[in-house]
Amino acid sequence: MKNRIDTILNGIVRSQRIAHAYLFLSGNPSTKLEVALRFARTLNCTEADPPCENCPHCKKALKGVHPDILVLEKSSASIKIEQIRALKELTRYGPSEGRWQVLIVSEADALTSEAANSFLKLLEEPPARVIFILVCHREEGLPATILSRCQKVIFPEGDLEIDKEAQVFYQQLNVRPFNFIRNTQSLSEAENLESVLEGLFGLYAQDQRFRSARQVLNALKGIKRRANPKLVVDLLGLNLWKEN
Repeated sequence: MKNRIDTILNGIVRSQRIAHAYLFLSGNPSTKLEVALRFARTLNCTEADPPCENCPHCKKALKGVHPDILVLEKSSASIKIEQIRALKELTRYGPSEGRWQVLIVSEADALTSEAANSFLKLLEEPPARVIFILVCHREEGLPATILSRCQKVIFPEGDLEIDKEAQVFYQQLNVRPFNFIRNTQSLSEAENLESVLEGLFGLYAQDQRFRSARQVLNALKGIKRRANPKLVVDLLGLNLWKEN
């Protein structure tokens, strides 16, 4: 799945439809940070097929010394307003060497309320040529006002192999009009519902259908908590029907 996320992000770079802020959700924290750093490197790479290992920007990024790729980490148990104020100073003039200045906020859900309000002002009037990547496990830990200004990229809970059964279900769920009864009954009869949901999550995330991916992820968490499978599937079907 990491490769699929890379494919999505590389496509964003090639299309030049680049948002000012991204929210990396779920998945393994170290994997999300690794992908965020690779995305920042790709954004500044000067080769035709980024990211490379030869252009000056990639060389610096690989050594962790690129002046336009910065990581903000929490101080003790939280990210404080003083750190956001310092971030504002860093971004005031944009990139110094590369095409983009990329600020990665690790454990963004550790922002204090004061820091979150200060960061929101930065997102409301983003500096030119500056991109923010918020690495976060729980989107509930961030204000809705910040979430609404970020493009979500949802990572799987692990490296997934999407089996054929999940692919068949994915095609069925995308038939219009959405057949609630058929879809929920078929999912309920799946031999390995957890595996199917993992595959569906990966497919929705791969296609950047992040709202639907979130609904599947919630269902998957319910199954892992041993909730009633019928109720979980019915709720998922209802939410997917609303999305469609």
